Amino acid sequence: MTDDMEADSMFSEAIKDVEKLSVRFRPDPQKLVELSARLVTEYERLTSEQRTALEASHVCKGLWKKLLPMSAYLAEIAVETDNKDLIRLAIMLHVIEDFDYDYRENFRYLVLIDYAARQIEVSFKAVVDTTKQVASARAWMQLTGFADRDPELNKLSSFQIKATQSAKGFRFEPA
Repeated sequence: MTDDMEADSMFSEAIKDVEKLSVRFRPDPQKLVELSARLVTEYERLTSEQRTALEASHVCKGLWKKLLPMSAYLAEIAVETDNKDLIRLAIMLHVIEDFDYDYRENFRYLVLIDYAARQIEVSFKAVVDTTKQVASARAWMQLTGFADRDPELNKLSSFQIKATQSAKGFRFEPA
């Protein structure tokens, strides 16, 4: 098996594991981080041609229902653990999903990641910049468009969301 075929196969296996993950209830944080890291690592191992073929085939179509909530959970874990690397993982889930369903849905989740990034003193825009080499033109346009928006538009309250800290940890909840 060639390296390209192996990378494609490993990414496909990671996608299958995402498909099995339930996001209806909060997933185990360690398992979520491990799965997200594996998915992102395997996606980044793909060649640009493989990523283009992936976009054209819509392999990830419908996975927005898993990838976007996973990004929100990663944002919560990032704040809870002060783990700056999780911000990039969360953004990369949007790169993988490729804004294929509806960019407004992505923005609802990117607001959470942006908030988490500010809480742990990470530049959202700087992290977005690290995705340029692997993001499709569409994902790159949407991510930079979001990062360049007026910060007033990205407030949690604009999306009827609030951040809470309780014995259960840091959470985003409906306002």
